Amino acid sequence: MLKGKVMKSIRTKYFLAFNIPVILLILIYLFLGIVPFGSKTIMSGDLLGQYVAINNYIRNNIIGITSLSELRNLLFSTSAGLGINFFPVLTYYAFSPLNLISLFFSRGTMPLFLN
Repeated sequence: MLKGKVMKSIRTKYFLAFNIPVILLILIYLFLGIVPFGSKTIMSGDLLGQYVAINNYIRNNIIGITSLSELRNLLFSTSAGLGINFFPVLTYYAFSPLNLISLFFSRGTMPLFLN
């Protein structure tokens, strides 16, 4: 009998621990007018700061490749300090087949593509 009450109490705590933050987040999004699709999304804040710069970097390196040995420029970048491993950035941001379409856009029209 006691074990059943303890399990019910634990389930209730897990249920509340998940649902209270979700409900709060939904209410905040509704209050701020943030919607899943359209011009005011969560991702729109990152577009100019991250996605445009990363897609431009990838576009410039892919178009500039003349041999297979130059492919290493996509995996290691010296544009940040002493250099960074660019593979995690590629996997997180850019390994979507839709990003291949960005190769057809110039640097100036990249924000239009991502909007």
